[in-house]
Order: sequence, then structure tokens, then C-alpha cells
Amino acid sequence: MKRLLPDAEQRLYLANMLLSSLIKRLRRNNPIVRNILCVKLDEIGDMATCTHVFALLKQRYPEAQLTVLCKPFNHALLAHDPHVDAIITDAAQWNRRFDLVAELRGTWNTWLKSLRYLPKIRVDRGTVRFAQRGKQAHELQTNFRTVEPLLDGIPFEAARLYPGTTAEQETTSWLQGAVQGPFAVLHTGARKALRRWPAERFAALATQLHQQYGLSMVLPGSPDEHQELHQLAATMRVPVQVFPAGFSLNHLAALCNRAALFVGNESGPLHVACAMDTPVVGIYGPGVREVFYPWSTRHALVHHVLECNPCDQVHCVYPDSPCISRASLDEVLEAVKSVMHPVG
Repeated sequence: MKRLLPDAEQRLYLANMLLSSLIKRLRRNNPIVRNILCVKLDEIGDMATCTHVFALLKQRYPEAQLTVLCKPFNHALLAHDPHVDAIITDAAQWNRRFDLVAELRGTWNTWLKSLRYLPKIRVDRGTVRFAQRGKQAHELQTNFRTVEPLLDGIPFEAARLYPGTTAEQETTSWLQGAVQGPFAVLHTGARKALRRWPAERFAALATQLHQQYGLSMVLPGSPDEHQELHQLAATMRVPVQVFPAGFSLNHLAALCNRAALFVGNESGPLHVACAMDTPVVGIYGPGVREVFYPWSTRHALVHHVLECNPCDQVHCVYPDSPCISRASLDEVLEAVKSVMHPVG
């Protein structure tokens, strides 16, 4: 049955549109912008696809202080970004007026904060998503279009991450002791099972990458995935290391920066690799086509888009043959071939 009323996300988008429109009507011409707040209460991959917004806003308003409100686990990704002056991880810390608020992904609480501390300028994701209805753009483009009206012609650029000197040095030190020669990062995890390519195919892929390109393997993952990662590594008959559990997202970014290749499921780490401009191959299942595809200089993907796409990513109408499992080893190897320069 077709939904007649907007869902919760759409209602929040509508409220954001109305508030931004009201503030625009009240705005004076060419207001001075001394401080900026970007609200991005989202996941790792979403953050990795929006850091260009910070760079663009600082280019447009070079004298302004830029603050980002994000989830606590994303703090590390922004800690060394030269365009970010301050980071807050709780809406309760938003206790003053900002001249410019960019609502890239907020909540009803942050909407109320905008209402309480009315900014001189406000832009929001909901306005862009409404304009794109039925034709949702890639997430990097949606984030850019949210702030584009403010940029005075400054062109689009891709997102970038800045791991910081300490993470770079610690990752380099670990690699020197653990990995010999060029390596591939294989990210086998994903928050939802329907996004996970079968582990045995990652093992078979590792064999081919070692034979064809001389690559060793590094397997990153969250601490709760490490037991499974070590079990998977034990099945691989190639040089392989599990990335230390104590390392941060900054260390992951530094790792991707040194990798010859990243292959992984649709996930946050894939977008971290893209933001480091690593050659990337993405393996996709139930996700919305185009919106979160890889975006880097050299990238490829395998995605069997079925008639049930997109879905809730929990209940599969093909439980014996979900879309992610239809990506064959040969297809992934062809994708690798398109982005990979032979080693040696």
C-alpha cells in the first residue's frame, strides 16, 4: 500500500525546510559570518562523505570559526581536519547562537536548538532532498548541494580525511613490523548481515590477489569482530594480518592511505578509503543504487540490483540467494583488474 502521510524522516525534513525558509526571509543582505555550526549526527560512512563541506565553507568564510556537532565515534575522523576548529558531540553543548548553521543530518532536538538560537543563515538537507525527490543524488553531491547556495560559485570537490601525524606514524610503525611489501585492505564486515559478502569468498579473493598482484592482506574491523577476523585469517593461505583492535578510525584512514587496494562491503570503512583516494572495489547488496557508491579517483563496484531494491536490509525476499551473495568471485576480480595496477 502506498504511504499517504510522510514518515518520521520526511516530517523532520519538512520542519527543517520551513525553518530555513523563515530564517531566509528574515535575513539581512550579506550578513557577517564569524562562526559556523555544521550538524552531522550520522554514521562513519556518512561523515566520510561530507568533509568537503567543511573545506568549502572555510574557503567561503576563511575568517569564521567552524564547529561540527557529530556522534562521539566520529570525533577521531575530524580531530586533525584543518578546516574544523571545534568539535562537539552532544547537542547539549550547543548553548549559543551561531551566525550560520548547516543542518547536514540533525534531529528534532537540533531543530529546536536552531529555533532557540536563531542563526543569521541556515541551510538544511531536507530542502535538498525535497528538490531531489525521486532522483536522490550521490551522498557527496547532496551534502555539497546543501551548502552550494552559500558558496558564491566555489566548485564541488571530493571529501578528504586527515588522519594526523600520530596515527600516520603509528600505522607506519605497525606495517613495518607486520606486513611485507604492498598490501590490500579487505573489509569483510558490515552492520547488517545482508550487506556481508560471504567470508569464504573473501578468502578465495585473497588467494587471487596474492597470486596475481603479489599483495599481502590486512583485515580491519571493530573490536567485536576480531575473533571472526582471526578465524577468517586462519583460513587464508596467504600473508595476512588482522589490524589491531586498539587502533582508531584515524589509524584506519592512515592504513587505507598506504594500501594498494581496498575491497569491501558497503560500509563506513569503504568511504574512509574513498576519502583517502585509495583504489576501491565495493561489493553491494540491498543498498540504494548510486547514493553510496564509491567515489575516488580509481573505483569499481559489483552490485546486482534486484526488483526488490531498495529494501529494509533486514527481511530478504530471497533468503536462499540474497543480492550480496550474487556477486561472484570472478566479477569482483574483474572489478579489481579495472582499478589495480600490477605490482612489481
